[in-house]
Amino acid sequence: MLADTTTLSALIASHDAVDYLVTAKGLIDGIVADATAMSYIGLNNYCANTLLSDATWCEAIANSTYKESVLNVKVPTMTSSTTPSGEVVESGHYSTNAGWYAFDNNGNDFWSGAEYAENSWVGYHFTSNVKIYVCILSKYRRPTSIKVDSSNDGTSWNAISESTATGVTSDTTVSTPITIICSPSTAQGYVRLYCVSTYNHYEPNIYTVQFYGREDV
Repeated sequence: MLADTTTLSALIASHDAVDYLVTAKGLIDGIVADATAMSYIGLNNYCANTLLSDATWCEAIANSTYKESVLNVKVPTMTSSTTPSGEVVESGHYSTNAGWYAFDNNGNDFWSGAEYAENSWVGYHFTSNVKIYVCILSKYRRPTSIKVDSSNDGTSWNAISESTATGVTSDTTVSTPITIICSPSTAQGYVRLYCVSTYNHYEPNIYTVQFYGREDV
C-alpha cells in the first residue's frame, strides 16, 4: 500500500507504477490529486483503458482537474457546424438556434430542438473514431431525460449511458452541471445527446455540452 504521493511519483519515475495504478483502486484520491500520476495514466494506454473500464475510476477522473490528461479527445469550441473541425449533427432545431451553439462554450447561446418535437438530439461527428467516456452538460432547459448515444454512420445509434433524468417539469433553466459517465464498447465516429421532452411538447434547450473521450484505448 502506498503511503503517500511521493512514493507514487517514485514508482512512476522508475516505470513500475502500471500494475499498481491499475489494481490499487483504493488510492483514487491520491492519484487524482497527483498531476504527475494523472499525466502518466494519460500516456499509458493499457493503464488508461483498465481504469476507464471501472465506473468508480472513470467518475473520479471525470470529476478531477486532470481529466484532459486522461480523456485526450474532446469536441473543440465550435464557431459553425463545421469549424474548426469535425461536424455538428442534429435532428433539427427551432428558429436560429442551430446545433453548433451547444458546443461554442458560450453560456448564453443554446441549441433548441425542433419545435413541438418530444424527442430531439444534437451531437458531433469526430474526424476519427473515439470512445466517449464522459459527457458534461452545464446548462439546460426542458428535457425530462437525457442519454448519450454513439454511432459509426450517424444513422444507427447505440446507447452508451443510462438515461439520466433531469427532473425538469417546467420552463426553468437548470444551471447545475450534469456529469454523465458513459460505458463505450467500441470507438465510433459519432456521438449525440438524446433528449426526451414531455413538458407540453416544448423543445429542449441545451446551452453547453462537452464530450470527452479517447481514440487510442
